[in-house]
Amino acid sequence: MNRKFIIRAKAFLPSIILPFFFFLLSFVQIKAATTTFATDSSWRVTSTNFANWNTLSFVPNASWVAPGGGNVNCGVVQMGVVGAPKIWYPATNSLRTCYFRKSFPISQLCEVKSVTIDIAAADTYVLFVNGIAIASGNATAKKVNIPIQVLQCENVIAVLARDTDAKCWWMAAKVTINTTPFAFTAASNSSSSTPVCAGQTLNLFSTGLAGATYAWTGPNGFTSNQQNPTVTNVAMLDTGVYTVVVKIGKCCRYVANTSVNIKNCKECLDIFAKEIVCKNGVYTATICIKNNSSNVATNINLISSTSGVIYSPNTFAPPGGLLPGQTYCKNVTISGAGSGASICLRAMLFQIKDCKQTWFCGSQEDFCVQLPECIKPCAWAAVVKDSILTICKGTSVMLAASTSPSVAGASYVWSSTPASTIVNGNTATPTVTPLANPTVYTVTITTVNPDGTLCKKKANVTVYLKDCPPLTPCDSVKVGFMPNSVIICLGDSVQLNPNINPLTGLTYLWIPATGLSSATIKSPWAKPSVTTTYNLIVSVPGTTCKKDGSIMVVVKPCPPPVPCQWALSVKDSVRTICKSSSTTLAAQVTPAISGANYSWTSSTTGFTASTAVAIVTPMSSPITYYITVSVLNTDGTVCIKKDSVKVTLRDCTPPCLISVAVKDSVIKICRGSQATLSASSNVSGAVYNWTPTTSIVSGATSPTAVVSPLTTITYTVTATDTSKANCRATTTVRVEVSDCGTMPSSSRMASDNEPSDEITISPNPTQSVISIQIPDSFNWESATLINSKGVILNELERTDNAKSVKFDVQSQPSGMYIISVKTDKGFVNKKVMKE
Repeated sequence: MNRKFIIRAKAFLPSIILPFFFFLLSFVQIKAATTTFATDSSWRVTSTNFANWNTLSFVPNASWVAPGGGNVNCGVVQMGVVGAPKIWYPATNSLRTCYFRKSFPISQLCEVKSVTIDIAAADTYVLFVNGIAIASGNATAKKVNIPIQVLQCENVIAVLARDTDAKCWWMAAKVTINTTPFAFTAASNSSSSTPVCAGQTLNLFSTGLAGATYAWTGPNGFTSNQQNPTVTNVAMLDTGVYTVVVKIGKCCRYVANTSVNIKNCKECLDIFAKEIVCKNGVYTATICIKNNSSNVATNINLISSTSGVIYSPNTFAPPGGLLPGQTYCKNVTISGAGSGASICLRAMLFQIKDCKQTWFCGSQEDFCVQLPECIKPCAWAAVVKDSILTICKGTSVMLAASTSPSVAGASYVWSSTPASTIVNGNTATPTVTPLANPTVYTVTITTVNPDGTLCKKKANVTVYLKDCPPLTPCDSVKVGFMPNSVIICLGDSVQLNPNINPLTGLTYLWIPATGLSSATIKSPWAKPSVTTTYNLIVSVPGTTCKKDGSIMVVVKPCPPPVPCQWALSVKDSVRTICKSSSTTLAAQVTPAISGANYSWTSSTTGFTASTAVAIVTPMSSPITYYITVSVLNTDGTVCIKKDSVKVTLRDCTPPCLISVAVKDSVIKICRGSQATLSASSNVSGAVYNWTPTTSIVSGATSPTAVVSPLTTITYTVTATDTSKANCRATTTVRVEVSDCGTMPSSSRMASDNEPSDEITISPNPTQSVISIQIPDSFNWESATLINSKGVILNELERTDNAKSVKFDVQSQPSGMYIISVKTDKGFVNKKVMKE
């Protein structure tokens, strides 16, 4: 065995008793939840139709009021919503139409499972969510499922309710939001038991989420915006906790961590513990050693770095030796360590050289572990303060019990023979009033062992009664000292503090008065030159009652302080800071000494400072700063001590992590209409630019642009982080333009042989359904419903020999609509009014 072996030890946490895994996982778990709110005074209502009143951006003005709530007796049976009080406006007036709205947030959009609305109204209603008509109905309660895609961070529910018979007006609604739990994880290919070697590649992992952005940070200035980033050629400085922040849209954010351990694989041995257990007060550990060298390792010893701790057996000698790449584990008993103590050990290799055992491989660091709690069952005794007491008849006394050594969570139960009064009998210190002479009090103390079993022990106190003469006023006066002696150095002083009852109405006399600040006060200061016993006489004015006590003040000649009995230390002797930044150097003398002189110097610059704390701004790396402290001793000699701080610089320039996203990547509009392009960035204060500028109506340099192209065009938005050089991100929005089936021109109208008057529409005007009757003489193909803006709302193909067709416009707004019937000779167009 001629190659040098080097030991590597890893620090372990108290959780070492758990099995190790290849991946370290960090979970963000959100519990499932249900949120419900019903109609109340937070809703706003008006009788005036405002433009965009049901959208998220609309701000209610002063004409909107908060309605009242409760039951409305309209003389008919109302089909309301269970759990939601009815609201009305105003309570004493019947209106044709009312509008009301309520805003509510959903803080975690990506966790929403479902949203439902239970709603009913007096006669008819239309329900809007964020300006989109979701459902309509009447007084009968109806449950509506809301599509998740219409939800945003902030939402508005709006209801248009009508009273068609001018008899009664009311509305009730209840919203239920269900969320589902989601587990987000972060992981790596490194752990405390299987670390990545220095120079290898570290792989980081996180849960994949559609549309998510990722932001990783970690030790040694690590950052990344990838879902599963890698770090090549890792170093020991890359050890630590890595954090990933995941965002989806505006409202969803997850954070997870994973711990990474990097090891120096050039060392030949690894030592770790698979498991540490305690049974009946004895620790047993499974200690493992892995051979990372190319040689066979034999005769490996465990050496305790903690005084008094013994490992048995302490020699590892696997049959045939520990081959390269092999791991050898062995059960070891640990003794000499207290419960929950922190212990350290090393693994050492030895060989026989010149007929002597010679150590040739020692660990560079200790392997330390926190032992779990381990208490030997029932390893305690039940004790009482006094096993025999004598008290006066008719009086009470406090008993005291405890465990030795002290055991947390012990319970106490007291009983007596014969029976007597016991106050606080379930505590360690009950108060008893015995009637029989003697009375035996028994305490039963119970503790719970680590394995869940119980341990019970008992102790007795015997109380005897005696006849006592009546108490006089002097009997209540008591004088004592605790302790009854003190030690001081020659030239020092001490305050004398007697224990006296009662505390007032007494006079005091100290004998002798030598060295006292006063001989007639309760607590004087004493500064004797020799050892002196001071006697205190306490008198009760108006009586002959006197009580006394004494305390000895021992005076010793204390030797002068030994020179240089102080220590010098610096804060963070090794540190890494950002380039062009400053750091504070701090030196401390313990114990503090007045008049100490400080001198800072550097290894490469002319920096100097003469204070304990100095601020430096290094321009190169590394730089070592030296501190010299000198103290003038009382004998005229000088004591000098030195220390140093090593400062290394690193590049802290923040990376470009900007990203930009659009609300809709494809927008379809009718020719002549406008579209709103919306973009957002993960950088606050980003500058936006939309290109090309063709057909941009407004907002070419803002997050939101309004465009009106005549043909299909793709717009590009660029978001720039002005705080960083050349830091920008782009994305696109495609605006598709079509004719939208606008009303045909006169050249495509039906011929004179097909008069449009033969096509009838009823009712006209209408509130809900439009019925179109087409005569047999028409050879028609389809019927189309078009709004006043030329947008096709519905188109129905002719089936078989149908002579009629119906359109439901109940959820559409009031106004003019066109019914266009396509025949084999052209189109026939009819107007219809929706109330």
